Order: sequence, then structure tokens, then C-alpha cells
Amino acid sequence: MLTDLQGRILFKDELEAGNDYQFQLPAQKGIYLIHLIQEDQQQSLRLIKE
Repeated sequence: MLTDLQGRILFKDELEAGNDYQFQLPAQKGIYLIHLIQEDQQQSLRLIKE
């Protein structure tokens, strides 16, 4: 799931484990969060678009 800093969901998809995945960030510069959830594990990463 991709969100902005206000928590708005910009993109959401389900992926197969172990597969590569590509997506495009919105055109606007800013900071975005990508949330990765797998079974009982969750990780959030910050992406900065300049």
C-alpha cells in the first residue's frame, strides 16, 4: 500500500511472495510511505520524490 503523509491511500495491491514489483509514484514532489504486510510482519518505508 502507498500512502501520503496524511494517510490517504494512493495505491493498494496484493503481491505474490518473492516476485519483483514496479509502480509509479505520483507526479508531485513529496514524501510517501510504502507499507509492506506479510502474514504477521509489517514494515513501512519512506520514499522521497524530489
